[in-house]
Amino acid sequence: DTAPFTVIGRPTAEGAEVWAVGPDGGIAMQASATLG
Repeated sequence: DTAPFTVIGRPTAEGAEVWAVGPDGGIAMQASATLG
């Protein structure tokens, strides 16, 4: 698949959340990371 996408993220108390949004505005993928 060669459609464009945007990766968005935000910090959380434990680490971070990130997600990818496809050209239709829907969430294509999401993940979380624990830091520390």
